[in-house]
Amino acid sequence: AVVRVNHHAALPAAELGSSSDLRPGEFVVALGAPLGLTNSVSFGIVSAIERTRSELGLHDSLGARNTTAYIQTDASINSGNSGGPLLDVHGRVIGVNTMKAMGMD
Repeated sequence: AVVRVNHHAALPAAELGSSSDLRPGEFVVALGAPLGLTNSVSFGIVSAIERTRSELGLHDSLGARNTTAYIQTDASINSGNSGGPLLDVHGRVIGVNTMKAMGMD
């Protein structure tokens, strides 16, 4: 989707970081709007990098294995956080909040 915004002043933008520099044990911040709440922030530790959907037992609709790599963190991710940024401790975007592995609590 493309969104056009008419504005008269410069708009702020988040700085992009690199998830390739991320290591287990580093701190991250998840932003979003879980459960209909706005401006929610949760803090966590990276547990693993390059976790695949296949490792979590998730398959696509045809049953094929999906090898998309994910960052695993213990930051609270709830319904509504999806699509929000995952930030490093410097405030740089290093990922996008995607899913919560249910039954892992």
